[in-house]
Amino acid sequence: MATIRDTAGTDPRYKDVEFFLKSGRIKTFLDIFRTIPRTVVATDLGMKTDRFADALNDESVFSLWHYRLMAKWMQIEIEEFMALVFDHYLMIELGGKVDVKKLTLYDAKHRGSIDYFQHEPGKKDQVKR
Repeated sequence: MATIRDTAGTDPRYKDVEFFLKSGRIKTFLDIFRTIPRTVVATDLGMKTDRFADALNDESVFSLWHYRLMAKWMQIEIEEFMALVFDHYLMIELGGKVDVKKLTLYDAKHRGSIDYFQHEPGKKDQVKR
């Protein structure tokens, strides 16, 4: 298990996530990292930033412990947080890849952006591009 610093989760931008989620500005898992930089979250989790970036494309890197900490720091319910995470990794399973620098999800096969909200779980051919 990674070592967590005493100051982990104290960045004031974590509290902004809750506000932006409730106001509708944050709609996806990646939108969170437009509010609080992924480098801050990675450091607070005791992860290297490269490994954190890899985790955005591979759900097996994070554990439930990581998700619980992030939700706690952002002061949002774990169920709400996990819904964002689930949708994110479902889109990756359907062929998407994360552009870490732009914080966008794109279709690796068709090189177009993926609309998170225009899909039915398990229906690969219904993903809007």
